Amino acid sequence: MNLEVRRSTSMEQGAYHNKDIQAQIAEVGKILAQDSLFSEATLKKEIEWFYGPLGLHEFYFLGHSPATIASHIQSLIGAKVLTKASGVDQEFKLVQENEKSAFFATRSNVQGDESNSTRLSGGSDVSNLERFIEKQYLSSSTECIGDGVKTGYQYLEPSETTKNRQYRLQCYRSTGLLDTTLVPSHMRLYFLQEPEFVNPSPAAGETDIHQLADKHFLERAGDNLKKVYQQVLKTASNQMTPAFHTEVWLEPDNTKMARFTVA
Repeated sequence: MNLEVRRSTSMEQGAYHNKDIQAQIAEVGKILAQDSLFSEATLKKEIEWFYGPLGLHEFYFLGHSPATIASHIQSLIGAKVLTKASGVDQEFKLVQENEKSAFFATRSNVQGDESNSTRLSGGSDVSNLERFIEKQYLSSSTECIGDGVKTGYQYLEPSETTKNRQYRLQCYRSTGLLDTTLVPSHMRLYFLQEPEFVNPSPAAGETDIHQLADKHFLERAGDNLKKVYQQVLKTASNQMTPAFHTEVWLEPDNTKMARFTVA
């Protein structure tokens, strides 16, 4: 099975590019075949779709074991089968949490391909998941979070999270659809990781990214990305207002990408 995982230059990744994706695909296939839940033809079709047309960001395949990927594929196949059999939309959600990281995936509120896409309004799987992530993971770096206005003043309530830790969040959307007929939606993926800072207690006024950044970020990021981050850090430290940096580029598959950096 010779599939090409979508590459991205957004991080200018280097070390992890050497991962043998073909070997991973073969291992995922073996794991799924052991359960005998689906036919060989179904598994081949779904694995090819998962690694190809679905268009997941390569970071997903670099950060998960074959066993985890097999479990995710199995869950999506099951949801598709139930949707087809019942005629009722099933929940397309993937969840993996441990002490230092978490991964979530759900249906995006964007439906259809690039030539005919629509955005769902109102409550959605994405908005519900993002509220959960914000309360459980992203509000732990402050003592309280804003929640509307009460009697003319901003009302502050205690954070709902019990984890007094900080997390780095990365979010991606698949370029392909879950199913062009049954579920014409993209997937949105969220990766959270507890940072392992080079220097957990930097000196006041420190702006060197090699002292302030997460070790894993420094290992993966290319020189251009580090240069961008270093630039906005220094700019922000010398002014009272936020510093901004914008960048636009084309991916190898001619997808137009943009990055907006704020410090």
